[in-house]
Amino acid sequence: MQRGEINFSNHSLRRMQQRGIGLKALELLLEHGEVKHDGHGGKVVYLNKQKRDFLRADIGKKIYTKMEKQLSAYAVISEDEEVLITVGHRLKKVRR
Repeated sequence: MQRGEINFSNHSLRRMQQRGIGLKALELLLEHGEVKHDGHGGKVVYLNKQKRDFLRADIGKKIYTKMEKQLSAYAVISEDEEVLITVGHRLKKVRR
């Protein structure tokens, strides 16, 4: 996903803090993640198994292991990819 400047909503900043998702993990998620339309005017960005395996090789196993829980997250961004609406941890597989 090509991304420009992302603006954070107050809600997304609060959710990042509450759920322990750091800025570096969010950047990796937005940079390498798969995009799926949510049907409500937004896009869900997540890392599938293939992307997580690629990321593990790219950033190194030690760093990946430290961030693994944060990288099992998803982000919801606006349709125009300018506003981060919310973030959360994936509890189920994303159905395609």
